[in-house]
Amino acid sequence: MSPENRTVAVEEELTSVEENLAAGRALIDLGLLRPAMTRVYYAVFHAARALLFAEGLESPHQGTLEERPSADRFGSSPNPMKVFCTS
Repeated sequence: MSPENRTVAVEEELTSVEENLAAGRALIDLGLLRPAMTRVYYAVFHAARALLFAEGLESPHQGTLEERPSADRFGSSPNPMKVFCTS
């Protein structure tokens, strides 16, 4: 990721932090604690992603395609494109 893209990614993640915290506060004010907890969780999640991007690391929470010659789940022919989630 280029330095410019990294800066944009950090800014986008921090915007998500602010939005999720604002939503969490509003939900708390309405007495909706469980939904507020999910918003706070996502605020922390996006803060962690911002930190990873700022440090030049890719976020581990995304689906990726990896080309690798592995047998499928039944052990027959190789599956060159395996979709997996790293989280």
